[in-house]
Parts: sequence; structure tokens; C-alpha cells
Amino acid sequence: MRKALAVLCILVLTLAVGSTVSLAAKPVTAYTLTVASQNPASGVAITVSPLDRNGAGNGTTQFTRSYAANTVVTLTAPATSTGGSFVKWLKGTA
Repeated sequence: MRKALAVLCILVLTLAVGSTVSLAAKPVTAYTLTVASQNPASGVAITVSPLDRNGAGNGTTQFTRSYAANTVVTLTAPATSTGGSFVKWLKGTA
């Protein structure tokens, strides 16, 4: 996963006239998960849970998803696909 820094801020306030508020934003550490396949090099449908920070879920290789730090992500690959059978997951960097 590649590390990125993102800031998400949604704020709705209802204040009385003359009220003051002080706010401090805290950046969210985000990671990019890249999912790819070998034999075949593309076109494998992968089930992804949970949805990422952008609302994206399942994908077809090769694709990326963005998650906040410490998010547990479950990837499920089919047992077989055109050109080969699932053997193992590999961890690495692109």
C-alpha cells in the first residue's frame, strides 16, 4: 500500500447569534491498495469489503482502493479464472 495524506471535513453548526467556535482539523492518513493478477494479467473479478473512502467496492484486476489507516480489508478471489487457478496472495509494492 502507498501512503497518502487526505483531509475530510464535514461540519454542520447551528449557533446562537454572537456565539464563537474554535476548530482544529486533524489529517487522515490514507493508504492506496493496488489489486492485480497474474495469469491472467487482468480481468479477474475480486470481491472487496468494506467499501473504500470513495465508496468503491468490488473490482476487476488491476484496480486500486483508498483506505484510512488501520482499516481491515477483505479480498476474495475466485478459485479459477480464465488462464489459471488461484494460488496465493502476494504482498509487495508496485
